[in-house]
Amino acid sequence: NKGAIEITLKGIAIMKGTAKECSVLYAKISDTKKLDALANSISKSLSEGEKCLTDCLSVKWHCTLINTKYAGGGTFDATSILEQFG
Repeated sequence: NKGAIEITLKGIAIMKGTAKECSVLYAKISDTKKLDALANSISKSLSEGEKCLTDCLSVKWHCTLINTKYAGGGTFDATSILEQFG
């Protein structure tokens, strides 16, 4: 696919908090150069069209694996998952 961007997932982490009280577990994206270029292009297009207040776009590229928000909230202990796959 001509417009496809391939990504490589390498390692996992939690979004914030501690491993014992985790609500978001995600896979890390190892090389974000093409994704950064895409985000910069989108940001530039939005700012040129005056739909965006800033030219700065801050993105934490990741692939969400678990998000407890969609399962009733709360947290879970991700310690063993991080030890095995982190």
